[in-house]
Amino acid sequence: DIGDTSSATVSVSNPGSDTLNVAGVSGAAGPTDLFQVVPPMFAIAPGESLHVTVQFIPDGPGSFTDFLTFEANVGLGQDLPALPGVSAIGTGRGPAIAVAPDRLFFATQDVGVPDSQTVVVTNVGNDTLKVSGVSTFTDLFVADAATFSLGEGESKDLLVVYTPDSSVARVDTLVLATNAEDLRIPLEANEIPKNIGKATLTL
Repeated sequence: DIGDTSSATVSVSNPGSDTLNVAGVSGAAGPTDLFQVVPPMFAIAPGESLHVTVQFIPDGPGSFTDFLTFEANVGLGQDLPALPGVSAIGTGRGPAIAVAPDRLFFATQDVGVPDSQTVVVTNVGNDTLKVSGVSTFTDLFVADAATFSLGEGESKDLLVVYTPDSSVARVDTLVLATNAEDLRIPLEANEIPKNIGKATLTL
C-alpha cells in the first residue's frame, strides 16, 4: 500500500582480493526515496558476502522501476569504474482521485432560481476510493451526494446546485474528504445583473 514498506534481500559478494567498500547507493536519476538499501554503507572482506535489504516505499499507485548503483571501489582494468548494481521493481497500491473540471462556475438570472453544475470524480488509482464527506462552507451550494465509493477506473457525476439568496457574486469551496487525499474545488457564482429600466427608440 502507499506509504507502507516492503522489503527484499540482495546478496552482495566480493570475489576480489581487496576489501570492497560501498560508500552509498543511488538510483538511475540520483538519490531515491522509493527504493532504499539498508545498510547504505558497508564493507566486505575478500571472498565474503553480505545480505543487504532493499526497501520499497511507494508514494503513489502504479509500477515503479529503478536501477540501484552501489558506489564501490571497483573497476575493470584500466577502464572507467564499472559499478555494481541491481534492478528494483515495485508496485504501489492505493486509490487516487482526479476531478474534471477543477473549478465550477455558476450563473443565474434571479434570486432563488437555482443553477447546477457537474464535476466528474474519477478513481485513477488501483484500489477502492472512498469519499467519506462532501461539504461546502455555506448552504448556498449543495452537492447531491455526501458519501460514495469508486472502484479502480470508475467515475461518478457529482451534481452541485447553487441557489442565490441575493444579487451579489459568491465564492465557496467544495471539499471532498477521501482515503486518498482531501480535494478542494473552487466554486464561483456570478453577480445577478440588475434591471435598471427599459429604453425605447423611436425613429
